[in-house]
Amino acid sequence: PSPSHTNYKLSMRHGENNVNALYFDGSVRAMSATEMWTNPNPWHPTGTEWVDGDNTEESIEFMREQSRGRTPARIY
Repeated sequence: PSPSHTNYKLSMRHGENNVNALYFDGSVRAMSATEMWTNPNPWHPTGTEWVDGDNTEESIEFMREQSRGRTPARIY
């Protein structure tokens, strides 16, 4: 996780670097702090158009790689 962001450790309820993520389909899966900070897909509905906006640098880079230059970038 980015050192420029604070308070993310308050979300780590299962060990020092893990959270349980509740998905739109109602399932729950463990997620590492790195994945939580980097991959925006679990946090947005499928098909949502990605806009860099106010997101982490890590997630912006992840989406640039995922979209491979296609515009608009979409959440999977």
